[in-house]
Parts: sequence; structure tokens; C-alpha cells
Amino acid sequence: MRCAPLLLGLAALGCQSRAEALSVAADELLYAQKYAAAARQLEVVLHECGESADPSVLALRRRTLIRLGEVRQHYLNEPRAAVTAYRRVLSLTPTVDESVETRIRLASVLKDRLQDPLGAAAELIALLDEHPGHPREAELRLEAAKLALVGRSYNDAIRHALLIVKSADAKHRVDASLLLASAYEVQGRLDEALEIYAAMTEMNLPAPTMVHVRFEIAHLHERRGELEIALERYRAMAEAGASPEIEVRIARVEARMADMRKAGAKAGSP
Repeated sequence: MRCAPLLLGLAALGCQSRAEALSVAADELLYAQKYAAAARQLEVVLHECGESADPSVLALRRRTLIRLGEVRQHYLNEPRAAVTAYRRVLSLTPTVDESVETRIRLASVLKDRLQDPLGAAAELIALLDEHPGHPREAELRLEAAKLALVGRSYNDAIRHALLIVKSADAKHRVDASLLLASAYEVQGRLDEALEIYAAMTEMNLPAPTMVHVRFEIAHLHERRGELEIALERYRAMAEAGASPEIEVRIARVEARMADMRKAGAKAGSP
């Protein structure tokens, strides 16, 4: 009975050697750009590995699944099969690097190939939950917020954007602030959107971004019916040499104000 563990270990070693030889054959097929055959060969490698819990065999299974997912994602136009392969990687106790890269690959397939922005956002958030303090946290959280906004999950977009705005990360604060203001605006929370844009005017923004922010401030005042303030803002932008669109906005606001004056005069006439 004491020989059993040794025999099992030798069996695992033999399976691993055969699987590694099959893996080399898969590499040769990939090099020859025979992608369908390579995918089949990678499936054979996985079959050879079986369900072994041996650490070295598990590592080979994960590497094989990652390669299989990449082949199905990039060369065989099989995004759902790629998702299945990547999810199997995550079920096999991956290393930190494997976990991070696999979550990112999953998010990419869900976003770009399966048009599932909320699913993609969920993968990025799962990554951040699994690896708190990751060096790319702000970048990945911002991407998750963008995906949530596209998927119309506005509260999630706001929550993640706020975390970035309130963090010490300065690199992504501007983009997060713009996204946050947009989400507030879509929800009709104009006061909060205006507050974000007003705070951004105190930042050291690139000139085009500052023009955009000042335009949005004027536009929000217009939406709130504060036409005199909106007109003042638009005129200031026109004097600073903003785009011809500003003149159109000025004319529109002036026309609205004229209509309001006419309506008021009619209401006050006997």
C-alpha cells in the first residue's frame, strides 16, 4: 500500500510527458497556421491530462486552455468556445498573472465579440475584487465604468467612476470625472453633473478638454432653463474663438428668450 503514492506519481509523470509531447505537436500546427487542427490537438492534450490534481499537470492544463481560448478567439471565430476555455482556466486555481490576463481576455471577448458590455464589466470588477490594489486598478475600473455606461447600468458606472475620482490616482481622474458627469446627465441629475464640470474647471486640463467642459456647463444651464447664464457662457466661448457651433447655440438661446418675452407680453396684455 505504501507503494501506491509512488505509482500514482509515476503515472502522473507519464501522462504529463505524453501531454507535453502532444503540446509540442500543437505548437507546430499553430506555427503552420493550421488553427482548426491545432485546436483539436490542444483538446487532445487536455484529455491526456485528465483531471489530475498534480501541480505540474494543473499548470499544463491552464496553459493549454489559455492557448485554446486564444485560438478560438482570434483565429476560429468561436467566441463562446473561447469564453468556455477561459472560464475553465479560472476554475483551476490560476496564478495571479494567469488570473488577471484571463479575466482581461474574457472581458475582451464579451465586449467586442459577444456585445455584452455588462458581462465584460463584471469580469473586470471580479478581477479587482480578487486582486485588490492591483497596479492597473484605476485603468481597469475606468474601463468597467465605461462598459457599465454603455450597458445603461448607470448606477454602477457612477459608483466606479466616483471611486476613481476620490482616489489618489491623478492619471485617470479627468476621464473618470467626464464619465461621471455624463452618467449624472443621462439620469437627469443635472445639478450633480454641473458640480462635477465646475470642479473640472479648476483642474489643469488640456485646452480641448477645457473647451468641452465649458461647453457642457453652458449646455446644462440651457437645459435647466437658465438661459441668461447659458447665453453668457456661450458668448464667452465665442469670444475665446470656440467652434462655429457656439454661434448656433447662441442663436438658439436668443430665440428661446425672445419667444419667452413674447409669451410674457401676450400674457400681460388686456
